[in-house]
Parts: sequence; structure tokens; C-alpha cells
Amino acid sequence: MIPFAWCLLIVGLALLPIAVRGRVFATGQFCRKCRFDLAGLSVESEHAKCPECGRSIFGESTRRVSLRRRSLKGLVISALLMVVGSVLLGVNYSGNTARIYAQFPDLFIVHLSIAGDEDASDELATRLIRKPPVSDPLWERMIHNAMKAQADPAQQWEPIFGEILGTALFTGRLSPEQTIQYFRNAVDTEFVIRDSIPQGSTEIVSRFLTTPGRVHAYNNDQTGKRLTITVMSTKVGTEQPRRYGPDDAGKNLGSYQIGIPNHYSHWSYTSALRIEPVESQIDAEVGSTIQVDVHYRISLSDDPNMMSSGTPDTEPMLLEDLSITRDILVTDPQTPLVELVDDAQLASEVCNLFGISQMRLTRELDPDRQKWMPILGCTMQLKSKLDIPCAFRVFLVVDGEEFEIGNYIQETTEGGFYGTVADWRPDTDNPETKQLAQELITKLSQTKVVDVIFRTDPTIADSNPVINQVIDTTLVFRGVSVELVDQYAQIWNMPSSLEWFSPECEE
Repeated sequence: MIPFAWCLLIVGLALLPIAVRGRVFATGQFCRKCRFDLAGLSVESEHAKCPECGRSIFGESTRRVSLRRRSLKGLVISALLMVVGSVLLGVNYSGNTARIYAQFPDLFIVHLSIAGDEDASDELATRLIRKPPVSDPLWERMIHNAMKAQADPAQQWEPIFGEILGTALFTGRLSPEQTIQYFRNAVDTEFVIRDSIPQGSTEIVSRFLTTPGRVHAYNNDQTGKRLTITVMSTKVGTEQPRRYGPDDAGKNLGSYQIGIPNHYSHWSYTSALRIEPVESQIDAEVGSTIQVDVHYRISLSDDPNMMSSGTPDTEPMLLEDLSITRDILVTDPQTPLVELVDDAQLASEVCNLFGISQMRLTRELDPDRQKWMPILGCTMQLKSKLDIPCAFRVFLVVDGEEFEIGNYIQETTEGGFYGTVADWRPDTDNPETKQLAQELITKLSQTKVVDVIFRTDPTIADSNPVINQVIDTTLVFRGVSVELVDQYAQIWNMPSSLEWFSPECEE
């Protein structure tokens, strides 16, 4: 509230002298004292006097060339702005903001919320679900303004808009057309494909990225809807289109719950699509291009997990039907797909941004363990954003011996106190891997401490078309404590207390 109140006060003060001075309503020659119009009179004589007041009118300093009239409207607006600004400052410093705002009319609270007043937004968020509710005409006006802002990237997006639309969705105030528009703008789905393929490769790397669009609110919740990405067909070069699914119904690449994140959080989903060139294109000439066409659909459906009956109430709703064409360059197999950026200063800066938690380790190998279940892992901390992604091979050093346990890619450029989990999910059906896993569990259970090393390897990012370059750096964490857990889920879940470790960074 304080910035908004000061803004009103300053604007009111700035407007005051402008309103007092007023606007020009007449030009010519006028007596400076009584403002009498001197048109037609000789003012060049030293003895010239004003017929009205008798004052000398010889010399430019005795006359005016224009007349101004004070702006009554400007004075009223100036006074109103200063009064409102002063009242808001008084309300804020009184410590009774919520109680005082509760007495304001709905329309006033709505305008303050849209102007960015967070205290007013909190009050409006409460009023949206109160009984009796906000009036229907005001609801319609709020929905119209919020949807207009959601659809216009050039317009400032305030979290209160997300609160209005989310509440309108839950309470059934959005029409079917508005619901489609809401979800089209609430979710951003991007098809990403690497723009080059090494000669001899049997796969063109691509994926779908799904992230929240203009949907953020003050109170996060589930929308009760799921987003489904369905690939209908792909076409590589001159081959015939490849259609998917029975009766060409398409291939489901993923179905995701659509949540309403608050404006301090973020979610994302990734769906991989394997596109295989025909045999004749695998050995295409270096420097040639392969055209790839992808036809896919994005649909919206009820989330069965949110339904009391466990079954959707309505048929899926088509949001988008898209076709995309990309030209893929065939490159020399020796040419790296991902550039390794060698910059000592940047590497040092990146090193100072990372941290890891204690290593969480299962006490013993579960004989019924599935391959996707981790046996150890740690939480990654990213203190600020990265300008260039990182791609690491992860090693544990136990009693002077190194063990490679997997890969870790940090592709996001957004910071945050908590990050993803770097974990190891060994294939224990392999006797050698099972023996290594058992050996690590035994050793770490005894030492209760381990050194962890992250070494950059750009090739592990080849399968991620979002990444075109990674920073060359090494993160060495000494003396990381080991915490024994009983279930694999405890490796993924945040423990009640986190112990953070920083890497050794070269200055």
C-alpha cells in the first residue's frame, strides 16, 4: 500500500501548481494589475495608462500577453489525490489496514487491487468467496477486465487477475467459451526440437514443454482439469506421414494436472517425442536439411482425481490443433551438439550459486525394488538464476575410490532456495550394478560421510533440445553427511531439517 499511497500523494502535489496556474483562455495585451484588455490602445508612450486602473502600461513588465484561469477540476483532483494518499498512508501506519479496508465498498477495493495494492488484493480475495458474494455486475466487470489482461501480453498482469479468474472458474461463473480462453492463456505449451542432427543418428531429439502462463494467483489450488498432449502424426522429409494410435486417434504424450501456482511458485512438465528418420536419411549428406512436420493437439478434460465419482463429467475439450514444420541440419558426427563454454569467471560464479543437502541413503536394497526407485540422493540448492545451464556427471568418493552414480542437468534459469533432487536409480537386475549398489550402501552406512563431485559433460545434454550450451565447471563438496532412510520416497521428499553444504570454489 505504501508505494501506491506515496504515488497518489506525489501526483496530487505535482498537479496542484499546474491547476493553480490554470490554462490560457486569452492572448494579446493585458494590464498586469487589473487584467484589462489593452487591444487598440497605444502602449508605446511613456505616459500610457490603463483606462481601468490608471496604472502605467509602458514597458513589457507592466503588461501580460496571455490570461490564465485556474482549473477547478484540477484543484479538485489534486486535493482528492492528496487526501486519498494521506488517508492510505494513515491507514497503513495505523496497523489496522485489514480492518479499515473491510469497511471500504467493493468497487473501491477492486480498483485498488488492480492498481497493485496487495492489502486491497488480500481483502478482495476474501470477498470473492464471501456470502453474500460480490454483486453479479461487478463480477462480470472483473472477469471481463481480467480476461482482457490475460489475453494481452502487453498489459501488466497482476496476481489478483489470476485470483479473480480462478475463483470464477471454481464457482461456475465462466462460460464454456471463457473457460477455453482461460485455459489457452493459462498454460504455455512449446514444441522444441534440436535444429541439427549428426550424420548417422537414428533419432531427432524433440520434446514438449508445458509451463503456466497468465494464471498466477494469491491462493494456489488445483483447477480440477487435466491437460493432454496428443501427437496425431509426424512426417520426416519426403516419407509418408506416420500416424499414431488406433484408428489414427493419436499418441498420448502426457496428461498433467493444471494447478494455479501463486506468484512465488512455478511448475513445468516435459513430454519427450521420439522422431525417427527413414534409413535413407540417416546417412544424408552433411550440410543438407531434413524437413520435419508434427501435427499435435492439446485438449482439456476433467481430472478424475478431483471428481467425487472418479470419472470425468464431460467430454474432453479441444484447446489447440497445431501443425509445426522445422528444418533440421545434418552435421558432421564429430561436431558437438552442445557447446562447452570455457569461462573461468563465470564458472566461479556458478560454483558459488550451488549447494547440496545431506545425502539420503536407503538402509538396504529392497528385493522387490523397481528400477525407477532411487537408493540415494540429495536436494540441490540454487541460490540465484543461471545465465547458462549446467550438465554434470555425478561421482561419490568413498575411501579414496570414485563411484559414478548418474547425471544431473540444471536447465532452468530461475533461482530458488530448493531445487530438484539429484538421485541414483541403479538397475539392480545387472549383477555388477547390484554389487556396486550394495557396496556403496555398506560403506556409506559405516562412514556416514562422503565427498560428492559434479563434473561437466556436455554430451549428457545432447538429448535435451532446450540446451544448446553448458558452462564448464566442477563442483566439489567435501564431507557431506549421510542420512539413512527406510523408504525410497524419503529420498525425494524434503526432510524436516536440511543441512546445506557448499562446494569448494576457486577464486
